[in-house]
Amino acid sequence: MLNKFSPSEASVSVFEFTKLHPKFVLRYSLIYGVFQVVSVLLLAATGYFGIIRKMAAMGSATPSEQDILSVFSSLNWVVVAITFIVSIAFGTMVMAMALRKTVNNQEIGFYGLTWGKDENNLLFAMFIVAIIYIGSFFAAGLLGGILAAAGIAVEYATPVVMAIVTVAMIWFVVAVSQYGVISIANGRFKLKEVMSETKPQFWSYMGAYVLAFILAMIASLIIQGSLGAIFGMSTFNPENAKNLFPESFVAALRPNYILYYFCMGTFSGFINLAFVCVGSYAYHKKREGMQLDTNEV
Repeated sequence: MLNKFSPSEASVSVFEFTKLHPKFVLRYSLIYGVFQVVSVLLLAATGYFGIIRKMAAMGSATPSEQDILSVFSSLNWVVVAITFIVSIAFGTMVMAMALRKTVNNQEIGFYGLTWGKDENNLLFAMFIVAIIYIGSFFAAGLLGGILAAAGIAVEYATPVVMAIVTVAMIWFVVAVSQYGVISIANGRFKLKEVMSETKPQFWSYMGAYVLAFILAMIASLIIQGSLGAIFGMSTFNPENAKNLFPESFVAALRPNYILYYFCMGTFSGFINLAFVCVGSYAYHKKREGMQLDTNEV
């Protein structure tokens, strides 16, 4: 039988990990910072930020269909596709990088970044989880619409169904929260194995991730507010908040944008690692002092 783990200790386990592997944490965070800047530049090149500014300029007025088509027709869809592919690839690589280090204490490839079996397993796992998650909400909306069309509790049908599915999806997110850890630890992804990992201590996982989320939100408000004030992009100031979105690719090259998004990206990398550490801590703590089953490796 596996050991129990402390949700509170798991939620802050990134600090212990940082003490043990400071160079890795710094490198991981900096890589995230660089990618954040690249992402902003790519999004600026698509015209995405220009769209946000135009939509914001409309205020509370309801845009016409022509207005919406006009706004989105300005998007560079080729760059949008490139940005999407790059984001998925990078997200998979850095997640595998963090999981390899926190689960197996391994660093493979270029500073921990590579593409191989681990990345393939993670990409497959993320795809399956996303399909189930999105598909469930779509099915719930469809069911609510059918019930409403049939005259069954018209005013309550869709909201009730969606509420039930929302609760179910929260359960599902926690139940599959170890998909990355198990994929790296076992060298494969099987949904049954992942859910078997979290089922015995479901509420401990729930508590650990909720605590980690609360701490991350508090830290984010402080860091984002501080950086926003420094670079004139404070989200607490409506006039400065609009400056979060560069109006063009050239504008995104300004030093204040580069520095702001690099710093925010570096911080985001640390927060991302903190959530990875929650799952990895739980995995190791549950097996502490026990011999691994060779079938799990």
